[in-house]
Amino acid sequence: MPSAKRKRTSKKQGGPPEKKYKPFFPVTRSAPVRKAKSRGCSRNIVYDEDSDSSSSSDESVVFLYSSFLPGLAVPAKPTVKLAEEVPAIDGPAGVLFKLLPIELHQKISSYLPDDRHVSIYSRVCHKTCIAISTSVWRERFVKEFDMVEGATVDDLAKKYAFRSKMSKTWCLFDLPKHQDKRIINCIKQNQKWWLEMLKGLIIDSNATKVQDENGRQIVQGKNLEYIRKLLSRDPPGRDYEYTDILEAVLNTENNWNMESLVTARSEGSLVLIIQLCLTSLSLDPQSCNTKVSHFDLSQAEVYTCPNDQPIFMGAGKQDLNVRWLLHVVNFFKFHFKAAKGEGILSHAYRDLAPEEVPQPWIGKLKEGTQQLGSHWKGAYAYLDPEDLKSLRDKDGGVYTDEMDGLQNLTFFFDETKFSKGDWPAPWDGIVQINPLPESEIYDGRRRSTRAYRANIIEEIPIEEDVKHFYGTSDGLNAAHMYGRLHAVPPQQGIPGFQRVSIMNFHPDEHGHYNPEDVWAYEGCVLPGNRVIVGRWWNAKGSTDRESQGGPFIWWNVENGAGNSTDGKDTLEFLNSVFDYALMGH
Repeated sequence: MPSAKRKRTSKKQGGPPEKKYKPFFPVTRSAPVRKAKSRGCSRNIVYDEDSDSSSSSDESVVFLYSSFLPGLAVPAKPTVKLAEEVPAIDGPAGVLFKLLPIELHQKISSYLPDDRHVSIYSRVCHKTCIAISTSVWRERFVKEFDMVEGATVDDLAKKYAFRSKMSKTWCLFDLPKHQDKRIINCIKQNQKWWLEMLKGLIIDSNATKVQDENGRQIVQGKNLEYIRKLLSRDPPGRDYEYTDILEAVLNTENNWNMESLVTARSEGSLVLIIQLCLTSLSLDPQSCNTKVSHFDLSQAEVYTCPNDQPIFMGAGKQDLNVRWLLHVVNFFKFHFKAAKGEGILSHAYRDLAPEEVPQPWIGKLKEGTQQLGSHWKGAYAYLDPEDLKSLRDKDGGVYTDEMDGLQNLTFFFDETKFSKGDWPAPWDGIVQINPLPESEIYDGRRRSTRAYRANIIEEIPIEEDVKHFYGTSDGLNAAHMYGRLHAVPPQQGIPGFQRVSIMNFHPDEHGHYNPEDVWAYEGCVLPGNRVIVGRWWNAKGSTDRESQGGPFIWWNVENGAGNSTDGKDTLEFLNSVFDYALMGH
């Protein structure tokens, strides 16, 4: 539809007609905004009738929403008529207003409360139209979001336009039942754009540690705060839509069955990756407290054996089993935050100080192997052996989990005291720390080792990228721990995932080696290095359905309350272990 031309409403006395102006404020034909009603509420839904939703690109998404703000340099597109004309300014005051310098108009626009008022201001006269340029939207970006290093003014303006528009667009991830099919299809399209927005907010986040009014150290960042607002149902001064992405964990629409292995390469898995990255917000005692869905399914999944649901898969163990990891988070969320204290650790979790609960990441997410923090809290779960067998046989029902309270853990990274040479060779076969065995590789089918290694060698972490550490855990079962850590490639474009493998020794009552109490741990360090999710199993047993095992979750805390060890006992304990099958000597 051709753009509407504005009519001149006045003439200068004794001179030629005033030059007409047309501010740049196009609205694409492909996505008119309409109103639709659902659950008794009026919501904005973006209909994309003329394009194939399955082939939409990031560029088209950026154009669609950057075009709603004036002053952005975007390609010419068909436009529709503006809702109303803005009359020209007449009289002495209007003449003086038009004489104001552009910089002053830009300063005035910075005091306007929202984007709609800035857009209206840009249509007052030709001078204001010129003043509301990309630099204005850049300034509004800086006030609302963390700065993006290396981004141009145009880049920031387009990012701001995209995020501003999407945050006001209705989007659900737990789709309503018995709803009009056309509306459902529109919501699904909006989901794709919301996921791109949240992904960008996560990658661009650059939070810092600050001191609150009570003197406590807290993590604070503009992007994190923006995400929190989107996840909150009733924040003060709300001018954007709420999203249920964390309440919809395991409720999103997909084509996967329970036995399938869902990785970041699986179609539609981006929502799982983002839910996983936001684990610290999901476990925040002050938010996301409405419900925990499908606990029975999560319980059945977290106790599966490593052979059935491996955490890391593919060439060099570079692909995450994201759905299984999300089941673990959902499982512990129930036991930490279930209503009316239904979870086993709900009372202990509720009594934690604010600085002892899971915290968001600090700084930018990075690729590569990164050293972990020193102090951690966490929990592990297990079942009675008979219940575990019954659950794996899929006899049905919900079983009674057992937990040994909350743990305090301390990790030490010191290659001069514990390094590659101190790691016994037999442990590699237990925790499969080598991501690329010499014999053969399995990533769904057998392949030629030599040819396949040549194709994937760039993705495999070299030995220098593997970090070693040792540590201790207290609680009902104190333990000595020895681990290795290496990076995992970005998942769906989000960097910062790592793989950790640990050998865990519970000494006897005299502090000596107990051959019946040795356990293997494998976990995924989530981006930002503040949360680890994984499973444990009997280090001397098998990894099939006969193995004893279960899930665990740890999170980084500022101080290690109740655990002041220096790690010396852990190093001495390792030298006292004489078990040829386990130690190789």
